[in-house]
Amino acid sequence: MSEEHRSCILIVDDQADNRKRWKAALESADFRVVEAEKRIDALALLRDTALGIDLLVTTVMSDFAGAQFAVEAVELHRDLPVIIVAWAANPVGIQNTVAVLLEPVSDTEIIATARALLSQ
Repeated sequence: MSEEHRSCILIVDDQADNRKRWKAALESADFRVVEAEKRIDALALLRDTALGIDLLVTTVMSDFAGAQFAVEAVELHRDLPVIIVAWAANPVGIQNTVAVLLEPVSDTEIIATARALLSQ
């Protein structure tokens, strides 16, 4: 698949191990992936229209900025699908363009959820 037709996923998490693992999994499924450690950097990436971010993967993060960031991201891009990975959440699953997954997330689960959200 050519580079311009691959969906681009932005991963935002303050845990480098998560970003590395999810990036490898999603790239193995032929997604383009960009990543950011901090909310402010992620917002800059979202504002860069040349990147064409199609989906956001984020966590609550240690400073709890993940939930705030998800709201800000959707305010920038109203139709942006979002995967939120959390240690505890209710409800879990996909609802409209938001999916909530519980840690630990398997590679298969994050890939399948990304595909489901992007196919809507």
